[in-house]
Amino acid sequence: MDDDLNTQLKQWIRRTSHVRRMLDPILTDMSPDQQFLLNSGLAGLKDALSDYVAEPPSSETLAEAVRPFREKLQQFQELTSVERTADLFAWLREIRECANEVYLTLTTDESLRFQTVREIVDDFAEEYRTTLVLALTANYHLSRLVTEWQRAKASGRSPGDHLDLTTFRLAAESGPRTVSMSTLASDSVGEPFVLTPSTMPALITPESMAALMQEALDGDTPPPLYRLAYTQWLTSIAAAWEDVYRPRLAKAHGKDDEGNDWEKDDIRSAFFNELRLIRNDISHKQGVCIDSAGNEIIDWVEFGEEIAPTPKQMLRMLDLFPYEELMQPPVKEERQARQLPYSFPIKWVKKVERHVASIEPVRKKRPDVLRKLIDEWMNTSAEPDNG
Repeated sequence: MDDDLNTQLKQWIRRTSHVRRMLDPILTDMSPDQQFLLNSGLAGLKDALSDYVAEPPSSETLAEAVRPFREKLQQFQELTSVERTADLFAWLREIRECANEVYLTLTTDESLRFQTVREIVDDFAEEYRTTLVLALTANYHLSRLVTEWQRAKASGRSPGDHLDLTTFRLAAESGPRTVSMSTLASDSVGEPFVLTPSTMPALITPESMAALMQEALDGDTPPPLYRLAYTQWLTSIAAAWEDVYRPRLAKAHGKDDEGNDWEKDDIRSAFFNELRLIRNDISHKQGVCIDSAGNEIIDWVEFGEEIAPTPKQMLRMLDLFPYEELMQPPVKEERQARQLPYSFPIKWVKKVERHVASIEPVRKKRPDVLRKLIDEWMNTSAEPDNG
């Protein structure tokens, strides 16, 4: 079914594109005021455009998207005559504009894409690995610039102590579009390198490159600039999963056994749930591992420690992409929990939340703490009063 819908989508993209290209030269060469053989001209244009009148697609969503284009063509086919060249010109301009609008919808509207689960997972795997490589190599050019600046300063030259971000050249004075080279130097590394096993800069030998690679892979904490690139990747790829690929996978899986559309929240992944917890810590815990402390797949995070993956740990992420997990069909899970059917004052609820958080800093463990406290209270209150 998906293949058939994809074929229909491509056909309508071609139809709207062909009509645009057919009418563009006519509208360019034709003037509303020029003399024109209206009847024969109308007949010829109707005949040419009749090839693009087709039955609506089987998908209701796609059919609605192409409806304006189909209706405009059908209305033109029903014309028997036009009185003025300007009228014919107006008709052709409207058809061309309609074809263009529908073409843009068909090629940009995400809801019209009919991809298989495998195609979507392949797309995601490609984005995941490509962006990860970009994060691993993000600071190469900047590190080289810092190294050249340090060498110039050491030799007594004054190349400028500020980097102009608009030209990426050194400047003597600071300004609203510059950053201090000393700050970049303290946040960067002493020797530039590209962190991929198969790529090496021409300025260093294979032996020194191997030594730098080994030092990077065995190092404990990356420099701040590298840590920034890594954490940005972690948060962006987690957002891509949540906002782009979960909805696309839900759509690709179609309907459940009861005939209902799968929802985004039905698409689950243990790996990306752990990545979500890391993103939460980066965004809301000042980059300290709190909620992600219980991770089992991405296991290099440690409770109470700053989330600062090493190059070696980031390279390991290449092998962790959960391809087989994402290929599995979703499963409706029965609710394993529900909220207590009581309402409490907001101030009191916040007081309870603060108290539980002071006992257990890891968010996903807090329900167990509260449940234990309530169990202890119920067991104590159930004891007979011998007083």
